[in-house]
Amino acid sequence: MIENGADRNDLEAVFQMPYAQLTAQFTHLIEPYRNMIAYISEIELYTFIIAKKQFQKKIRDTIIKIITYPMVLSLALYFILFIFQFIIIPGLYDLILLFEEHTGPLEFVSGLITIVLLIGLILVIITFTLIYQYQKDKYRFYQNVFTLSSNNLYVNFVTYRFNIYYLILSKQGIPSKLIYQVLSMMPKDPCISQIAAFIHHKLNDGMDFLQINSELPLSKQYKHFFRTGIATGKTNQLLNKFQMLQETQLVRRIQAMARKLQIGIYLLIGLLVVMLYQLLLLPLRGLT
Repeated sequence: MIENGADRNDLEAVFQMPYAQLTAQFTHLIEPYRNMIAYISEIELYTFIIAKKQFQKKIRDTIIKIITYPMVLSLALYFILFIFQFIIIPGLYDLILLFEEHTGPLEFVSGLITIVLLIGLILVIITFTLIYQYQKDKYRFYQNVFTLSSNNLYVNFVTYRFNIYYLILSKQGIPSKLIYQVLSMMPKDPCISQIAAFIHHKLNDGMDFLQINSELPLSKQYKHFFRTGIATGKTNQLLNKFQMLQETQLVRRIQAMARKLQIGIYLLIGLLVVMLYQLLLLPLRGLT
């Protein structure tokens, strides 16, 4: 799990880092963000970029840690199934024909493995199709996912990132309206920038935060915390609580998905072992 305390300590260290140290270490990172300097100072921008990089690294490391084992296990299962289908089963087929004519059980197992291999291939094709659609137009992809459900893992993840970036800028004393304008210029992150631009345009049109909140393409939980914060005047405190809650929920959901995948793979491997054992007994039965 991501350590909330460690995250806060890292961010505090960034906020307290001397300007000379910031510029010396991270000048190469600022170029894509140059257009933001018209609205916030360089020190504020450096602090935002570094805190953002640290947050992204922690999220990436956490996700990789959770999904690496299930993914390796999936590849191993697919390899085992391939060996079964194209090496072991043809050998068993010839062996069984030497002792008996009935090859029904072997054909059943072969058909079952073929179905599993096809399902795996279809899942791979779907995954690459989704990746292509995501790379083609990230925000449209997000809108389509949000339309299907406002409480799925991807929507929650985007909401979580949006909230983190808002809090990083807010902690530096930048006004909310300016924060949304700055976030609308986020390079290479169209989901965050488009959502921030949506809020900024609505504010310029004279809408208040409560009206905008109902139209936000973000998770229902975030909108509840945001609405409560506006009503009570404790927006930042509640959004900090949302960040910690959402962080825990995201990690738990990813871990739950990984566990379910592992259990499914273990069951398939166990089934393969049982079926192989039964198939190896067929020739012996033919001798009796």
